[in-house]
Amino acid sequence: MFNEAPDRHLIRRTAVIGSGIAGPTAEILLKEQGQSVTVFEKSRAPGGRLAAKRVPGSSADIGAQYFTARNPAFPDFLTRYAGDDSFTTWPGRLVFQHRDGRREPFPEEERYVGTPRFDRVVVTAPPAQAGDLMQASGLEEVAARLEQSISALAPCWAVAAHFSQPLDPGFDGIRCQHPVLYWAANNSSKPGREDSGQWWVLHGNAEWTTAHLDASRSRWVRSW
Repeated sequence: MFNEAPDRHLIRRTAVIGSGIAGPTAEILLKEQGQSVTVFEKSRAPGGRLAAKRVPGSSADIGAQYFTARNPAFPDFLTRYAGDDSFTTWPGRLVFQHRDGRREPFPEEERYVGTPRFDRVVVTAPPAQAGDLMQASGLEEVAARLEQSISALAPCWAVAAHFSQPLDPGFDGIRCQHPVLYWAANNSSKPGREDSGQWWVLHGNAEWTTAHLDASRSRWVRSW
């Protein structure tokens, strides 16, 4: 599956496009070779042809209806990386229909499906968003426990400013002593940023941002 190249030891970061069956499998095998892997997916969730959609009180498999294991090592692979409670066999009565209307059963073999259930949910959203999610889910007690974390967060206005002609103020990053700005950095000076012109990132300080949290973006961009 993975072709060797003379300079393979120089490859450390790999992008995998698509999170169907092949994408996560490639991710696993590449990580076992010491790669740092990022999987990109254009859809809202992984799954590819095995994707499911939520329906009231359940989920519906709208893509491939099941999968088989031609290689006897495949179930062991799934158990190792997904857990033996993440899939099971489907004892469904499957039949072929002939043109004359006759039916005959599918050949005998094990057909697997995912088991869509969660014993635990890990929420990695920022505390404020996680609190809203808990409230909407009827978990008011959990939401209340996030209040302290939410109140400890400081907001930050951020602006990305482009200059067609590069600037040279004598630095590439500065922690400012300014009534508005907290930080300014030449983003184009970072490795791997072969930009046309120059991009600078500006961060407003927490006090100013808090006072103008709901202000118009265009208004403050002009003032800066």
